[in-house]
Amino acid sequence: MPEPKTRPTTASVAKHFASQSSAERRADCEAIARLLEAATKAKPVMWGDAIVGFGNEPVVYADGSTMDWPLMAFASRAQDIVLYNLRGADGFKERLAAIAPAKLKGGCVHIKRLADVDEKALKALIVAAVKGRKQKAKDSRKK
Repeated sequence: MPEPKTRPTTASVAKHFASQSSAERRADCEAIARLLEAATKAKPVMWGDAIVGFGNEPVVYADGSTMDWPLMAFASRAQDIVLYNLRGADGFKERLAAIAPAKLKGGCVHIKRLADVDEKALKALIVAAVKGRKQKAKDSRKK
């Protein structure tokens, strides 16, 4: 299996945020980072050149190989802010609906702007996702 491109780096998260296209996007990234840091109790780390990750966990592939991946992560893309690893939340579909107009694309939650969503509901979704992912990891270690 080839080495993945998305790995933790020593790049500055603050510089990454400062490079965002607008003050609003910068503020959104900083606010989402605070939510993810509070939920995971982990400092942000750049994974590759565009993903801001919090904590890490091993991902086991079908062939038995493993790779570290952030417990929670997000990326500021041209059109959306993409939030990774939220599907592990209990009641995910209902929680996603509560932060509409967020959209689910390819397993990731996409939002245009933080002002468009219910921040309290987003926080609850993040907390539930962290809890779900940690429980799943704990259960898999018991096997």
